Amino acid sequence: MKAITLKLISLLLLSISFNGWSSETTSERQTKSIGSLQTEALPDARFAFGLMTAETQPSLKQHGKRLQPKKQQRNHLLDPQIFHVFDAQVYLEVDDDFDGFYHNFSLTFDADVSFGSAPVYAELYLSYEGGPWNHYFTTEVFQINSSSVFDNYEVVTELTDGYLPGHYDLLIDLYDATWDELVTSYSALDDANLLAIPLEDRSYDTPTFYDTGYNSYSYGSGNLPIGLILLLAGLVALRQHQEKTA
Repeated sequence: MKAITLKLISLLLLSISFNGWSSETTSERQTKSIGSLQTEALPDARFAFGLMTAETQPSLKQHGKRLQPKKQQRNHLLDPQIFHVFDAQVYLEVDDDFDGFYHNFSLTFDADVSFGSAPVYAELYLSYEGGPWNHYFTTEVFQINSSSVFDNYEVVTELTDGYLPGHYDLLIDLYDATWDELVTSYSALDDANLLAIPLEDRSYDTPTFYDTGYNSYSYGSGNLPIGLILLLAGLVALRQHQEKTA
């Protein structure tokens, strides 16, 4: 009977945890990002984020049709330069509770132009579990030079609040700053490095410790609902009772 009770509690625990993530309605998002050409000195991100105020953005769009990245539309008779993103890399930086989901990550991409040089900027988006695109950062205007490898741009981001744990796709929209015109898009459809990135905001990435007086238990989410906490306490008490009566 005790074994059955333990299994039921464990199943209920997993169910509440999963449903708490998937059905939660998030508030406005809070995001911190800094960007720079890799040839320039990018400040230590964790130190810089401590001095920054998070940017407030609309709530995370979780459901609905995701629009396909826009195609390049411009008159090449007026401006024959052709833009594209050659490559992009995502580096997962900080996972404080070691659950495999990160609240701090960096994106590096290499934008090229067919000839000459051009001033550009990028709009960056995240898509939660295949849902609509959510804008999270606009870079400064920076210069790209033909197919140079020395004009890579890096953006380091901290997801502070409003991002559910899950897998996110990433989209880069590149604009010609001279004409303020979208010239190319680069997304998970083009590069697997931008597909299914395991992310969560900082509030979920804080280890929570529960001291029962018998053992200390640590769980990943910093936003555990009260029902889940009570179930955890009940599970610990039941295990202690089993050990004492064994």
